[in-house]
Amino acid sequence: MNNMLIAAAIAAPLATAGAVGGYQYVKNSNDDGIPEGHARVLSAEPIVREIKVAVPRQECWQEKVVTYEKKETGKESWKLGSTMLGALIGGAIGHQIGGGRGQDAATVAGAAIGGKVGHDVYKDDHKPETIEHVNYKQRCKTVNDYRTETKTDGYAVTYEYQGKIYDTEMEQAPQGEFMPVEINIAPQS
Repeated sequence: MNNMLIAAAIAAPLATAGAVGGYQYVKNSNDDGIPEGHARVLSAEPIVREIKVAVPRQECWQEKVVTYEKKETGKESWKLGSTMLGALIGGAIGHQIGGGRGQDAATVAGAAIGGKVGHDVYKDDHKPETIEHVNYKQRCKTVNDYRTETKTDGYAVTYEYQGKIYDTEMEQAPQGEFMPVEINIAPQS
């Protein structure tokens, strides 16, 4: 019986050491050399799309601006003088025609016709001159040119965890050969 007790005393620590050693082996590493809680990254490809981007710019040109000015070539007082002179001459000629009340009518008619003739003569000789002024003014407007840019929306990542292959999308590309993974263990229902 003493031999049995000695054998049990020697076997118990060896059995306990083996169980603890086995537990540490599973917890700290695996057969592939991948740290616990990590997966091996197999590929990480950018997910890209093309977008159209507006690039505003100023477009300017010189626009011709034309203005007109009418300029009188004679004085306004000459216009009045020509009309009055024509009326006097016409009235004198009209006064020479007829007699009595007819003479008065002829004088008035001669003055009216003479005034009109004097006014028209002045008008024909002194037509206003039209002067054209040409200037240039810079005009501008904003227009958009467009260019195509590539935008990265994330990364399509393929990884291996405990011998199985998984695919996911991530905002950032994983750095290095391994990436941390979240492990959720839940009882099966």
